[in-house]
Amino acid sequence: VSLPTFDPDRPGAAPAEAPPAERPEVEARVRERARAHAVRPFAGAVSRKEPRVVLESALDALEAGDDEETRRPGGVSRELALAVGTAVHGALEDLEPEAPVEAQRAAGHERAARLLALLVAPDERATAEARARELLDRFFAGPLHGRLRRLASHRIARELPVLLAPGSEGDGPVGFVAGAIDLLYRDPGSGDLVVADYKTDRVSGAAEIRRRAQGYRRQGELYVRAVQEALGLEQPPRFELWFLDADHVEPLLPAS
Repeated sequence: VSLPTFDPDRPGAAPAEAPPAERPEVEARVRERARAHAVRPFAGAVSRKEPRVVLESALDALEAGDDEETRRPGGVSRELALAVGTAVHGALEDLEPEAPVEAQRAAGHERAARLLALLVAPDERATAEARARELLDRFFAGPLHGRLRRLASHRIARELPVLLAPGSEGDGPVGFVAGAIDLLYRDPGSGDLVVADYKTDRVSGAAEIRRRAQGYRRQGELYVRAVQEALGLEQPPRFELWFLDADHVEPLLPAS
């Protein structure tokens, strides 16, 4: 009985082993890749406002800088700013743009206060509530609220949950990336789909807004990819940031 011989060119043939001199180097690379994969979290969030919908282990993968205020006169700590951002997002999530403005404002204040009671220690609650009221009052008195009202009939979704497969490289999660899109609407002029994300950063001036916006580019890319893949769009939707503190909408994607 003759046994078949191994043909390295045959499809499906086992790869040849590395020469003995190269094996330690190959094994070292494999071990390093395994270590890098092992320390990556399983779940991740698109932005820092998502901790309520992702696993605690995802916190290490959250993007730096989202809804962040540095310590300065009139500012608040990073942790308090995150809580304020979550409360303001919650207030805007329940907003009914067609209702009278004063009724919306009162409902927004109440909703933010209820959320902050769950998120902030009692000794910091007054500071957090004052900042949330400041942001909401500025929103209702400024052009962003009018813009939202004009888009009411063109709105597709608010707080739209998204779930994405993770990237294969880098130090991000290995299981999934979760998020929630603040506002998805159709541009009444062009018909384009637009993803809008509210930001509570304390910013002023065009240069600072542009600089801060660049920190959210990765977040925008993930949201845009999620919408494009879910709806099977040939072209990706646009992405813009609504800076509530500055009463300003900053287009980010596609890059101008």
